[in-house]
Amino acid sequence: MDDRHSGGRPDLPIAVAVTNAQTSTGRQRIDTLCEVCGADITSRLKGGVPEKRFCSMACWARAYRLTQGDHLRAQARARRATQRNRPAEQPCAHCGALFPTRGKQRYCKPACRQRAYVERDRPRVIALQRNAHRRKREERRREATSW
Repeated sequence: MDDRHSGGRPDLPIAVAVTNAQTSTGRQRIDTLCEVCGADITSRLKGGVPEKRFCSMACWARAYRLTQGDHLRAQARARRATQRNRPAEQPCAHCGALFPTRGKQRYCKPACRQRAYVERDRPRVIALQRNAHRRKREERRREATSW
């Protein structure tokens, strides 16, 4: 295997030092090669390793796809499988009527969604109405006694 390649992957050459110089911050500057296309890059050393490994975002993305491609493909397969396993129709969470599956939709129509909201929050709504009625009654009593 050629020693210019890393990790047993012949398609990703490693960085090769050409010249050394000092930057204004005291870091060592080094000329390297892009790991994907082999273009010349001037980089600084950070912990003995060049900061730049790729000449552009396109080369970075290509290297990412080459090294992580199996993982990305597995994620896409899992996503497609869950989408395929969805039923064509699902029951409405309020009335039980069947309707076509659309994303995360739980109710067949807006009216069912609103009715479910009212039923779910009915105790809170009743308490608010009761408190509002009491406040109005107290205000009327105060107004009546203030004359």
